[in-house]
Amino acid sequence: MGGQSMSSESKRWQHIANMPIKPEEIFDLFEEMAQYCEKTGEKPGLDTALAILFEKYKKRKNAVERVFAISERLKCLVRLTKDKRMREWTRKTDDPDCIEIHSTVGGATARCTVKFEGNNSYFDPEEFFQIVQEQQEAESTEKQG
Repeated sequence: MGGQSMSSESKRWQHIANMPIKPEEIFDLFEEMAQYCEKTGEKPGLDTALAILFEKYKKRKNAVERVFAISERLKCLVRLTKDKRMREWTRKTDDPDCIEIHSTVGGATARCTVKFEGNNSYFDPEEFFQIVQEQQEAESTEKQG
């Protein structure tokens, strides 16, 4: 019974990880993490992101679930930074620990399906970069129109 319950609980959190997230929520978090870095001189990590998110969502009914969903997406994004295709959408900064990320990457982070292998979450790279490309094309069309 314990194993079945754990499996059910695991599936519930996997479902929560894929709750709808607005791209603005990702962009705002990136901005707040950058501000934290500027104020403190410290490299913001997942713990910083969690503190920012809990402060932002603490009065919402689904705060824990929302923070979990966004933090899982951040972990997935970090794993994808090793993909060579990410170079096209990022730029190094003066700080060797920081990179600038194109807005389409933030949007894809919000929209891409979070997949799981056991307890490890990830974005399918093909799906992620397809979303990035579609968003880039949409932005280009908007600018031309």
